[in-house]
Amino acid sequence: MKKYGMAALLFLTCLLMAGCGKSMNKMDDQTKIAVKTVMDFKSKYNKKDNEERKDYDFDSGYFPTDLSEKDALQVYLMKAKNDENNVYYIKYNETEYSDPDFKKKIKDHVRESAATSNGKEFEPISETEFIQAIEQEIVTKVFEAKE
Repeated sequence: MKKYGMAALLFLTCLLMAGCGKSMNKMDDQTKIAVKTVMDFKSKYNKKDNEERKDYDFDSGYFPTDLSEKDALQVYLMKAKNDENNVYYIKYNETEYSDPDFKKKIKDHVRESAATSNGKEFEPISETEFIQAIEQEIVTKVFEAKE
């Protein structure tokens, strides 16, 4: 009887761990809004910047104009009293290309930003600011991309 009890406990623990792991790979609606805010802003910025780069006399990098949820690497949440004002700290990947057609990859850049859950505020932040923000006790990880 003891064997079955231990086996059942081990099985339930494994299920719980698997369930927790899967929940980190999915975003809730507020997280999606914050991530979309960042990705939309960066995509629009990149589109404008890429157009200007075409006129340069030297080769320079081009950045994607179709950033989305799939580019998010990690998201941390700092809860506010009003859910619309929750702050999300977002780490995402942005690939640099050597041509405007995005065929020749130069390198990947990891970027950090902060956004509110209502999608009205966005701010690019430095890696140092990102690290300081996520080290706070009131910030919790709500998303991590699968590797």
